[in-house]
Amino acid sequence: MRTDLEQHGFTTRPADILLAAQLSQATGGVNAAIVRGAPGTGKTFFAETLAKCLGAQYMYLLSHNWLSEEELFFGVNIGAVAAGVKEAAEAYQPGFLALAAEASQVGRVVLCLDELDKAPQKVENLLLDFLQTGRVYGPNGKRWQASLTNLVVIITSNEVRPLGEPLQRRCYRHEMAFLPAGVERDLLRKWTGSQPGLIRLVVDMATAIRTRGESAPSLQEMRSLCQALRLANSADDAAILVRGWLCKTEGDWGVLTQTLRHVGATVWGEVRRDKR
Repeated sequence: MRTDLEQHGFTTRPADILLAAQLSQATGGVNAAIVRGAPGTGKTFFAETLAKCLGAQYMYLLSHNWLSEEELFFGVNIGAVAAGVKEAAEAYQPGFLALAAEASQVGRVVLCLDELDKAPQKVENLLLDFLQTGRVYGPNGKRWQASLTNLVVIITSNEVRPLGEPLQRRCYRHEMAFLPAGVERDLLRKWTGSQPGLIRLVVDMATAIRTRGESAPSLQEMRSLCQALRLANSADDAAILVRGWLCKTEGDWGVLTQTLRHVGATVWGEVRRDKR
């Protein structure tokens, strides 16, 4: 499984390999996991990559604070109603979970419910029966039944709010941390071609913000910073680019100034060496 994931570009950690292996096996019920961690740790990318490894259809829903039963189970087909319907059943259309259940009857499906911690608490309650039985009920007694052996559900959480105990009880729980600093440096060197001194400094700054700041810069943001620093022509430029890519709050910038004192000058020194 490790080889399969990495062939599709996902850099694995031992716990990630165990997660993928568990989700790949039949359990007799809906195979589901809650993947928690800071934004940028690779939670959604993992779900997409697992679908590729399994040869499965990938279905994705980004949660929001007004996510409702209509989006999950069934909703009104506005177009059909506007055109006029002969029977009441024609006024409805299947929601996201119903469509996933239908798709699982044809082949394997990896269903990603992204950032569920942003959705209302009642959405979790609506998911409980589906995660246990794979059933979705619609109007007029209609029912969709998922093929349990074909369905994998991955719920991601940035921990905006704790997910409820009943939901957690039905899922394997996985913490996805940032990659080790050495691995991040190797990937940045591979992706950007920047010199080791600059890459080390960028990773150290991101780590300082993650540890003592108010946000958590992602590997992608570090990559973008390394590429953007090629545009810098002064220490002031370097400072602007660091703030633009790594710092989301004044508190984040404060951490860097406490760590380096002269952030722009320090980064500019590495940029100049990188340009030689």
